Amino acid sequence: MRKIFSKEKFMENATRQIKARVPSEHLEVLDGKTVNFRTTLGDVAYEVDGEKYYLYPVYPEWCEVRRMATINQDFEKAINEMGGKINAGIYL
Repeated sequence: MRKIFSKEKFMENATRQIKARVPSEHLEVLDGKTVNFRTTLGDVAYEVDGEKYYLYPVYPEWCEVRRMATINQDFEKAINEMGGKINAGIYL
């Protein structure tokens, strides 16, 4: 199972002060990203407009848990929406 950053859960559970520090365009990029949890707090690296960012800490309550089967189904759906054509990818 993987923990995935959820913009919706972030907006529900983050404090007002934290919400004010994360720009909305960053939330759009973060939504759906896999979060790395090595301890009770997670982290995620991401890119906005060619600039690299790192968000830490990421609290578990900002994430949703997805099973690998769900991730694979999302991947298959994305491939089908692109007409079944991709240049390169990794299918788990």
